[in-house]
Amino acid sequence: MVVTPLMWKSIDNSNIAFSYLWQRPFEWDIKARKFIVTPRNKLIPFFLVNFVLLPMNNIFCLIILGGHLFGVISPSFINLVITTIILALSFANVISHSTVLMHLVLSCIDHVVLDGRQLARGTVRSSELSRNLHGYVQIQVLLSQLPLAAFETIVASLMLLGLLVCVTFNYVTIKMRHIIPITFYVYFPSVSVLTPIVIRIMLPKTVAIFEGGRVIRDTVWTTLLGLSSEKKYFKRKMKGIGEIAFYASFFQYRLYRLQNSTKATFYAVIIDRTITALLSIDSS
Repeated sequence: MVVTPLMWKSIDNSNIAFSYLWQRPFEWDIKARKFIVTPRNKLIPFFLVNFVLLPMNNIFCLIILGGHLFGVISPSFINLVITTIILALSFANVISHSTVLMHLVLSCIDHVVLDGRQLARGTVRSSELSRNLHGYVQIQVLLSQLPLAAFETIVASLMLLGLLVCVTFNYVTIKMRHIIPITFYVYFPSVSVLTPIVIRIMLPKTVAIFEGGRVIRDTVWTTLLGLSSEKKYFKRKMKGIGEIAFYASFFQYRLYRLQNSTKATFYAVIIDRTITALLSIDSS
């Protein structure tokens, strides 16, 4: 995983654009080429907008679209288009920022892995092994600066939303094409195709963070430990370093860890629930 010059340029442009808004947890220093952690007492507007106002805005947009779909309300065409655009931009903003964050973390993990494999080619000195461990710990510190409780709740919410959307829209696409007017029906196949694509983009990157950390701990460190002259000391030190992973959680209660098996299980649940809905719910 490599951070390309285009990505650095995108971060620069993003920082310039967002400099007119509220402060974010991490501010990019263009001159120093590094992220600066924003003190928590300055993040009240950020949390208010992102975790209160934007969710409320998205809920209202969904209510308007749902009400129009089922004939409860009749907004004008312009209002309907604006509502759809706002909702799409909100989700696109979450997806793009999360993708860049995952990409940067994965780049850090790849750097630690590459450093460890280069060290394994020769005799490993204690200072070199400590440097590799320090790089891993730096990633942990970076992640600890994030509002992980909120982020992991968002992860769980998005996975639940993705499951519900996939099952519902798959069902409507297959079983209700003779009931819903074609003007509205076209949205359902589109979303049925788009949602798995978004899941395919987001979920593997989040899972790759844990799997990359596992490579460091189970492969790189095991190799380096075998070449080290201070095995007992570094073995105890490695055991004391926690794993790098994201979880799906609600209100700080962790439900499951995002790892390779999560992807297969999640896709299987979507297929299983879709088949169950098709066989058990009569659309006539």
